[in-house]
This record gives sequence, C-alpha cells and structure tokens, in this order.
Amino acid sequence: MKRLHIIVILVLFSLESVGQGGQLTTKADTLRLLDVAQEFGQAINSKNIGKIREMSLNVIHCRLCIDNPIPPKASDYFYIKLDTFLDAAYKQPELIKLWTVVGNRNEMINSYKLNKPFKQKELKGFDEVIILEVFFTTLKPDEYAKGHQGQQTALQFVKVGQEYKFYGIDTVP
Repeated sequence: MKRLHIIVILVLFSLESVGQGGQLTTKADTLRLLDVAQEFGQAINSKNIGKIREMSLNVIHCRLCIDNPIPPKASDYFYIKLDTFLDAAYKQPELIKLWTVVGNRNEMINSYKLNKPFKQKELKGFDEVIILEVFFTTLKPDEYAKGHQGQQTALQFVKVGQEYKFYGIDTVP
C-alpha cells in the first residue's frame, strides 16, 4: 500500500489541476479515486448489483464488452447500457481476470479530457469531462504466452458533483 501511495504522489505531481464542469484533479481527488476504485472492485467481486448501480453511470464505455467490434452507428462505439455490462462482467474471461487483481496490482493513475456530447444522462450539459483511470496489470509480460507484452486494464471514473461515477473500462494495449 505504501508503494501505491508513492506512485499516486508521483503521478499527482505530473497531473495538472484542471477544472471544468465540476471536475478537479487534486491530491484529495486522486486519493478518493483510489478508494472508490477499490470499493467498486469489492462491489463487483461480491456481486453487489445495487452498489454497482449506485456507483455507475447509466451508459458506460467498455471495449471488452462488445461482441461485434463494429457497432451499428459510430456514435455508439463501445458504449453500452449498464445492464449489458453487468451481464458481461461475470462471463467474459478478461473481465473476470480484472476483478481478481483489483486492489492488489495498482500500477498507474491517468487523467485526460473528453470533449463531446455525452450519451449519459448524468453528463448532459457538460462540454467536457475529465476521465480518471486507475490501471491494473491484468497480464504480466509472458504470462499469457512467451513474448506477449502483457496488458493493463483501467477502471474509468468521472466526477459528477462531489461523487465519482464508474464511466467504463479500457485496456492497454
């Protein structure tokens, strides 16, 4: 846990404090984000659907949840209803692997701005939001196969008012 806090502090120095639409990236926000990510992971692991719903947007971004990589409309690209995510969360191997490492292999926190019209009702009226990501190593190099570079998966959150809400999941690479 001390290693994680050191990483967080180093990342904080590299993040610029940005404000827009109630969004801030500060030390307190980042520390709270880590708590929220762990709380979300615990809710997923205990299959506490009520808690997951409370902590999430109604529509989320999830690359790992899409069966058909080409959605019917480009504007729907990788966005799904929370219920679709909840159905996939306990069936897809990539997501099951993520839940086993949440909270014990934190590697990095990242933030970036998104400027676009948002599908989520909770984000209506925002011109931009800051996506805050907590990355977890889901595959170490060579863990999947010799020569495989490994993989990190990020839980993404946005700050809506004073609360963090689960925005989605992304992966690197």
